[in-house]
Amino acid sequence: MHVNPNTAINGKDFVTAKLDAVKIALSVVAGGGALFALYLGVQRQRPGPACTPGRAGTH
Repeated sequence: MHVNPNTAINGKDFVTAKLDAVKIALSVVAGGGALFALYLGVQRQRPGPACTPGRAGTH
């Protein structure tokens, strides 16, 4: 692939673009982790099969 040096980004802009890409990637990972934590919290709040009404031996 040939890159035109007149349209390519230079050193400072390239570093800025890479840092922005890293920030976006870390934000996506953090958001995924937050969603997973929320999912686990919801799962812990839901009653399991041992707590369903009508089963023998439940408390």
